[in-house]
Amino acid sequence: MISSSPVSHWKFSTQAPNISDQLSAYHTDGYLSEFANWHHAELSYVIYEGVDVDGWIPLLIKKVNENIFEAFSPYGYSGFVGKLNDKKIEEFKLALFSRNIISCFLRHSPILNNHLGFSPHDLEYNRKTFIVDLTSMQGETFDEVRLHAHQKIRWACGYALKNNVRITFLELIKNDLEDLQQFVNIYELSMISKGASQLYRFNLEHLLRLSEKMKGCVFLALAKDMNNKVIAGAIYITDSTGWSHYHLSACSNVGKEVQVMDLLLMYSHHNLSQMGIRYVHLGGGNEMDGTDGLGRFKKRFSTKASSFYITKYIINTKLYKVERNRLDIVNPSMFLLSDARSTFS
Repeated sequence: MISSSPVSHWKFSTQAPNISDQLSAYHTDGYLSEFANWHHAELSYVIYEGVDVDGWIPLLIKKVNENIFEAFSPYGYSGFVGKLNDKKIEEFKLALFSRNIISCFLRHSPILNNHLGFSPHDLEYNRKTFIVDLTSMQGETFDEVRLHAHQKIRWACGYALKNNVRITFLELIKNDLEDLQQFVNIYELSMISKGASQLYRFNLEHLLRLSEKMKGCVFLALAKDMNNKVIAGAIYITDSTGWSHYHLSACSNVGKEVQVMDLLLMYSHHNLSQMGIRYVHLGGGNEMDGTDGLGRFKKRFSTKASSFYITKYIINTKLYKVERNRLDIVNPSMFLLSDARSTFS
């Protein structure tokens, strides 16, 4: 239980702090507002007000019962901006308590390393993630980039090209709607086969809204076969810091047969490098150490690894226990009540 006696300098606002710093994609209003919409949650900027704005964090706040809420970071890698210390973190939890927020789930950034302001006992290692340095590609042709690639990547690219695969790389919203729907259908089937929560089954309307709100920052790479049918795709989100983020991808069985994903990523990374993007964060695999198939695939492209951490705070232990027992729990391993109850609404 959080003591309510100290004073907190953290304030809740519906407006982003007025700062001049360049922001990661996950801290931009367009990204955050669309994911608040997707989660059916309220977007709040929790801002530390000292002499100036000395730290802030975007949170999505969701009602779990009458006048009781939970708070969480949106999908992706956001977390705190600014310097943290134990006093600020205790005041942050007090601010949550004052808003009847009984639990909080934070996703830290492997790029910003903003987990470093937290005590080790507040951190949970989630997984290894992979980063690609694109600077060596700048000024090179795609054929030159392929020549320097890992042998397995070169072979897979050659195999896909021999099978007449064609890749396009466009701002998502500029793609043909039929092509977009074909990609979303592949993605939906992939999520269903993995038993993924409805929360991660992003639909076409959501992706179009995200692209509209983040104008010029959401790109879709599509792979098509000789019959002009979409067989794979990947979404990248860019930001003003020189980074791009591998948001999601999907591949059909036909795409897997012709090894299309290696070509798709190489072509995408080359295009991003020509746009001035210096790094791509690919995220991690399905296993913590990245030794599963997805992790090994991403590692082939990467030039370095980073670490993704999360933080879970129970702000009001008594009410959290009451709420976990009040309704049926569908996913008992989930920390957030809306996830545990599987109430995606």
